[in-house]
Amino acid sequence: MSLTVPRPSIARAGALAGLALLLSVLLVAVAPSRAEAAMGVTVTAPSRIDKGTSVRINVATSGDWDGYAAIDLSYDGGRSWSRTAHGVPIVNGYGTEDWNPTGTAMYRVRSDDFVSDPFTVAVRSYNGFSISGGISAPRYRYGESLWINGYAAAATRSVNDGLIMIESSTTRNGSYNLLTYIRTDADGYYYYRLRPTDTRYYRTVLLDANGRRLATSQPFYAGKVGGSMRLEERAIQLRWVIGTATGPARNISSSSVANAQFPGGATAARYREYQAGTLIEITRSSGIIDTFLVSWKHLWEYEERGAWDGALGLPMRDVRCGLAEQGCVQWFSGGSVYVNNSRLANDRYVAYGRTDQTEFVAMALSQQGYEERSWRRNKYNDWMGANTAWCATFVQYALLASGHDYQQPSKSTTYETYVSRLRSSGTLVNPDRDRSQLQPGSVLLFDWGTGNPSHSGILVKREGNTLWTIEGNTTDGSGDPQRGVYYRARGMESLWHYYNPKDW
Repeated sequence: MSLTVPRPSIARAGALAGLALLLSVLLVAVAPSRAEAAMGVTVTAPSRIDKGTSVRINVATSGDWDGYAAIDLSYDGGRSWSRTAHGVPIVNGYGTEDWNPTGTAMYRVRSDDFVSDPFTVAVRSYNGFSISGGISAPRYRYGESLWINGYAAAATRSVNDGLIMIESSTTRNGSYNLLTYIRTDADGYYYYRLRPTDTRYYRTVLLDANGRRLATSQPFYAGKVGGSMRLEERAIQLRWVIGTATGPARNISSSSVANAQFPGGATAARYREYQAGTLIEITRSSGIIDTFLVSWKHLWEYEERGAWDGALGLPMRDVRCGLAEQGCVQWFSGGSVYVNNSRLANDRYVAYGRTDQTEFVAMALSQQGYEERSWRRNKYNDWMGANTAWCATFVQYALLASGHDYQQPSKSTTYETYVSRLRSSGTLVNPDRDRSQLQPGSVLLFDWGTGNPSHSGILVKREGNTLWTIEGNTTDGSGDPQRGVYYRARGMESLWHYYNPKDW
């Protein structure tokens, strides 16, 4: 169903529809059997599953076939076939589909170009706990988000509000490490959005109230690949997330592409709107094509600020979620949009600049106005496990909560230790020698006339010799002694040294 609504409302109107579609899909990795067919198609599927869990089939075609293949069903051993409501979106010759069978049946995958050999999936009763888990695509490119989701059951009943642990490993049978905890919804489904950076195996675990394992899914895989991703291919991949298109694909003007100042250069861009988001395809000067999704509150903010015709420019990657304070952040060529979903800072925040450090700045801006409970008692020291001056602790927290924890020294409970580690890192820049590297997201160390640094802040923007910062463990500058997180103006003469987290 296509929605006809004003453009800024597209994500709002479609968010629930897209989420419902996403949660209706069960992604599972199971021990496979193979069905080979003529015309270059291979189907991998489980031969047996437990009742109440889902089945996943994987389809591979010869060549780089793109399209949508139907799934047929037979209850009489293949003598007669009927088309199911399920199908397989295939991109570059690979596709997956998942559903919840109610009984044993024979299946086949069919398109105008091929028909697979039939394969049987047997469904057996199961009285214990079970969990299915999988991922929205077995291959991804830099900057693309994936969705882990599945279904948890006790016998044939769903497990509502069940505790799910997600683990990851670099090898299928290696040691798995904790990624995050999530919960199932009222119908036993769960989902988690992530933006991976390397090739990994994942698995999901159903836990009881005491943290004991009740059931573990089979491992499932997401491999990082290179190459291009066109808008139409990404739309197939994200069909359950974005819903149906609400308009045709349209070109973005060449002047808008040029004004976006896409790093490395871009020669063309186009977009298409869907019920739960907008896909934007960018053709880089190198010839590589990327397609990124802008959705939900990030899309609202993006459109309110002029979308690609505004200062934010073109998306550099998908949204990254699963951050501290239920945060989600997206980097654009001209800045970043950060969404904080916590009770204290539930809103959208924007920082402008030309590097991904703006993700860090936007998160820090979400903390503006936070005031400590009492002297040196605040959520940042709670996180650090310390009771000390906390300006540098705030910087470290903001890097962690924006997904940039790898761009800083290891956690330092005192300011002196923090400065010492920065000194030994070789990343500190003396502003008397070089101010050219000052940019949004630079971490500033201030000297109040002693010859040594005693305070830190995060650069939001620079106007001549005025440094506009977001700082922790400071006052609002009015004379009120209350300490917290505030937006401040500092003079260049107070700057001792600085560093850029992207250079760490």
